[in-house]
Amino acid sequence: MLDLPSRILLGIWVAWVAQALLATLAVFWTGYKLRRRIRLQRGQLPRISVVVSFRGSSESLPDDIRSLCQQDYPKYELICTVSSQSDPAHAVLVEHLPRYPDCSAQILLTGNAGPSVGPTVHDRLMAIERLDRKCNDEDLLVFCDADAATNPHWLSILIAPVQRSTMTALSCTYRWLVPFEGERPTMWFHLASILESSAACQRWRYVLNQAWGGAMALKVGVLRRGNLRARLAGSLTDDFQAADAASDMWMMGRFVPRCMIASSARFDFASFISHARRRYIITRMTARRIYFTAFLLTGLYVAGFLSVPAFLLATELNLWRTPLEWPLAAGAAGAVFLLNQIRSTLRGWVVKRAFGPEIRKRMRATLRWDRWLTTVWMTVHWLVIVSCIVGRMVTLDGVRYRLRGAQRVSRYVPRPVEYVEV
Repeated sequence: MLDLPSRILLGIWVAWVAQALLATLAVFWTGYKLRRRIRLQRGQLPRISVVVSFRGSSESLPDDIRSLCQQDYPKYELICTVSSQSDPAHAVLVEHLPRYPDCSAQILLTGNAGPSVGPTVHDRLMAIERLDRKCNDEDLLVFCDADAATNPHWLSILIAPVQRSTMTALSCTYRWLVPFEGERPTMWFHLASILESSAACQRWRYVLNQAWGGAMALKVGVLRRGNLRARLAGSLTDDFQAADAASDMWMMGRFVPRCMIASSARFDFASFISHARRRYIITRMTARRIYFTAFLLTGLYVAGFLSVPAFLLATELNLWRTPLEWPLAAGAAGAVFLLNQIRSTLRGWVVKRAFGPEIRKRMRATLRWDRWLTTVWMTVHWLVIVSCIVGRMVTLDGVRYRLRGAQRVSRYVPRPVEYVEV
């Protein structure tokens, strides 16, 4: 008969192996979904309004505009939101949009966001107000980033789950961070990329309560019945608000792996911490259940791999007498190690299948980190989540915001320092 400490330790090891198995199956599911063909339902196709937020300029912006304007879906219009004519993106849009006369596109000047709403949410609220007057409930609305359209079929694939099922309120995808071509990524990029790819492969768990505003399609009728405009007021992001609107109406959301976006990025220590903390602080303030689930799952992994050497050392030094045998501890650690190898191999397969062999080659070093340093990045992941238990300040697009709730955000304005003469 096992004593209580031994039962607790055995329970941790069983849960540790089960978690590693589920994570491996999640990556396999993502790869399996990449192999499936998605077809639109036959019949009359709904009209689509694609709302894209542009801010600043980059070398890839002309190519992004071309991809957005050359989608193979027959009935869509492109709404390009930009804050003002002084934004560098406005000049690029004015230059390149006329090159694609077959695409119905327009530029919407949204003005600067107020102090109590995020800049992207502000742009989308202005677009919703503009489109709400002319859209029917059966029409579709797509929110996406400028680099979202990865191929001419991207829009058709993204909206297919919403268009096929009356019980599906929204469909979304996710990004996969990749290094810039020819650059040697830093350790902080590897950590950021692995954390984001882990979230991408786990999104099947949260189809009812988590979306991603970087590429999301939803029905206009859901937008109206779910009162999404009111939910977005005072919000920093639109992800959880859209998913909550669908969940409150007992409708589903779908994750579409075939539309995943390869986003080039670079990170140093400061940008990694800012990126990771922003993500989890927003999650804690708007979806506590998801936050604490991530906290428990990453904490379980850390507890699992730390408990094995601690157990072996304690029994070797006769510091703790227990009926558990060392082969049991070694077997749990070996099973998790083997599952980590399978998971990392499958993740490399997902990268190749989703983005092609060239991106897979650029991700070679990051995939090695994923394979051999799982304990390192899982520990960093857990520490980041722990650090977000307290704190409400996040930085977005160089602006600091204070979060007091899902719809209580305010721009942070530091108090001026007063000097008193002595």
